[in-house]
Amino acid sequence: DETPGFDVDQSKCMDVSSAMSTSSVEEGDPIRARAHAVAGIHKLVDPALRYVPNSNAASFECSGTTLAYHCDLVSVVPVDPNVLPRASKICVINHAGFVMEFSAENTRTGGQKATGRYPIDQTQCIEPVSVDGTREGDQFKMHVHAILGKRQDTTRDILYANNNLTATFECRGTTLDYSCKLLGA
Repeated sequence: DETPGFDVDQSKCMDVSSAMSTSSVEEGDPIRARAHAVAGIHKLVDPALRYVPNSNAASFECSGTTLAYHCDLVSVVPVDPNVLPRASKICVINHAGFVMEFSAENTRTGGQKATGRYPIDQTQCIEPVSVDGTREGDQFKMHVHAILGKRQDTTRDILYANNNLTATFECRGTTLDYSCKLLGA
């Protein structure tokens, strides 16, 4: 199954269990996402994933042109909002109407790491292990600053894990009215 076409800088979600009949997909089955640029080409998206009901949501971001584009896996997070995502990298996509920066704070040690300022349609990432004293399982809070606007935190914290997974947030809005939500949540 596929979503209807949608415009640039938009996102759509699809639940595998709803998109496919339950008789055609079982726990452990490999599944592949497919992208289709309207009036362009179809593409199978890497990597393939294993279906596990009610476990994680995977988010992909596609960029390029109708006939030459690529889609990257940008986030894997638990479906349950009460479970903190475990990741070795934290990224924030700026889809808001301002220049921004963000920092990741280790709530146990108080240590922080910050990005520089970056404009709309760009992504910056922080690896929690780069914050002094970080240990497996430490909780991180992300603080976002809209330049010439307000400061606020993302919608969820992250637990550091040396697992090669990324948790990605997307910021949308204006300098005084914006939100930064975890993709896939």
